[in-house]
Amino acid sequence: MQHAAPSKPRGRPLHALMMGMATGCLPMAGGPPPVALPDGHRKDVGFTHATIRVPGRFGFEDALYYRQAVGERSELHVTGGVILANYGAPYTMIGYRRYLVDRPGRTVGLDLSVGPFPLLAVPMAVALPGRSLTLTTNPSLGVSSIGAFPTLPVGLTWQPKPRLQVHNVLGAQLYDGLTAYWSTGVSVPL
Repeated sequence: MQHAAPSKPRGRPLHALMMGMATGCLPMAGGPPPVALPDGHRKDVGFTHATIRVPGRFGFEDALYYRQAVGERSELHVTGGVILANYGAPYTMIGYRRYLVDRPGRTVGLDLSVGPFPLLAVPMAVALPGRSLTLTTNPSLGVSSIGAFPTLPVGLTWQPKPRLQVHNVLGAQLYDGLTAYWSTGVSVPL
């Protein structure tokens, strides 16, 4: 007697995406860091991992991104990631960043990302004199199916080598109460 092959589950990625949109999950740590590309580099790739503390439980977010300079003061970036809390919610975002202030040791930009969760951010960075350290922040307002949620991160980027940056961020988002997160990531300028 022959048995039919088990059917493959269909629609799971779409189901997870729909659940993420329906419950309002917003990416917190994905995407490029709020620092400009290092001098002499026109693109970079990176990875971030975040631990998220939602009232009553923990979650995680992992993301990969690619960004490329467009002209002298702008960048395009693509991010793909997944938020793991009660379920997995994958996402893909495409963004455009324009630096309004781009001086040695100091940048302020405007970043608009679109995807299932539109996001408007203001990336800012100030290099510490004589060090390979940069203080960062990237306040943002994200929109989901259940509302708009502000996020306020504070970070530190360390560039130990010309082709390596390490990013650490501590942040909070007003979602389901106060949601705190810590993220770490690396990027490789190309």
